[in-house]
Amino acid sequence: MNSIAPTKSRIYTISGLGADERVFKNLESTEYELIHLAWQNPLPHENLKAYARRIAAEIPDEKPILMGLSFGGLLAQELAQLLNARGLILISSFTRPSELPSFYRFASKAKLYKLLPASLMPYFGKINNYLFGIKKAKDKALLADIIRKTDPKFVKWAVNELMQFKGIDNPTYSLLRFHGDKDRLIPYRGEELILIKNAGHFMVHLQANQLKPLITDFLKT
Repeated sequence: MNSIAPTKSRIYTISGLGADERVFKNLESTEYELIHLAWQNPLPHENLKAYARRIAAEIPDEKPILMGLSFGGLLAQELAQLLNARGLILISSFTRPSELPSFYRFASKAKLYKLLPASLMPYFGKINNYLFGIKKAKDKALLADIIRKTDPKFVKWAVNELMQFKGIDNPTYSLLRFHGDKDRLIPYRGEELILIKNAGHFMVHLQANQLKPLITDFLKT
C-alpha cells in the first residue's frame, strides 16, 4: 500500500518597503513552501486595514501561516487577525508604536514623514547600505536594484501607513518574532522575540540559515 507524503506547510510571505520576493530566496527550504504575496498599488484613500481586506482574497488557505518582513510585517499582522491565521512570523518588524525609536514617534506626530522625497531613495546608496547593515558588494547591488524598482508613490503611501499603525488588539494567532541586535532601521525594543546576534535589518537575506530551523520548529507546534 502506497503511503501519502505529508503536505508541506505553506507560508505566505510579504516583503518590506523597498523590497520584493528576492529577499526571501535564502529562506527557501525543503521543510516548507514559501508563497509570495506581491504588493499591489493601493487604491485612492485606501488605508492598511482596507488594503488587507483586498489582499486577503489571494489567500485560499483556512487558518494560513503568514510571514512579514519590516513594513510587510504590519500588513501580515492585519491579515493574520482578519483570516484567523494559525501562525505569524515577523522579521525585523514591530507590533506597537512604542517599539519604535522616539524620533519615529515624533515624526509621526509632527507629520514630518509627509515631507519625505521618496523619489530620492535610490540615490541614498551609502545611507541605505548602512541602515540595512550591508557590506558585501553583491548584497549592495541586490538592495540597490530592489529600491530602484520601487514605486515612489507606493513608498509615500507605505510610510504614511507605517507611521499610523497602532498594533493589533488581542491577537488570536501564534507569533514567532526575529530581530537583529544590530538593526539600525528598526532597533529592537519588543518583547518575546528571538534576537539574532550581529544581524541587521537585512538579516532575512544574510542570516537566513539561522532562521530556517527555528521556522521549521515553529511550524511543528
